[in-house]
Amino acid sequence: MLERAGKPPSEIRKRSHRLSELLRDLGQCDVEVEVMPGIRNYVAASRLRAHSLKRDGAEATVGAIIDAEAQGASPYPDKIRYGDVLQHFPAEVVAEMAVTVSAFGREHWQSIRIKR
Repeated sequence: MLERAGKPPSEIRKRSHRLSELLRDLGQCDVEVEVMPGIRNYVAASRLRAHSLKRDGAEATVGAIIDAEAQGASPYPDKIRYGDVLQHFPAEVVAEMAVTVSAFGREHWQSIRIKR
């Protein structure tokens, strides 16, 4: 999404697996949404942070899961937010988050841009 918005790939690669920094970079982008029937406007792409994920009566947001790095969650794919000892979020919730982020990207692929 960041590259599609116009962020140079070299800057994106510098973030490596630091998902919270990538999400923060996404906050510098806008996406187009329908604000009223037939009326479209650009809004902050950071709205992705507030997408809710529900599992077994618990609820978290994309932002909360991504920001779990600050509380010690691993940023690496083989242990992201879980591992031998569950410390943060179940793997199913992390997978749901990935699906949600991917759907957000598909929905806004044509309109995402760096804020003007």
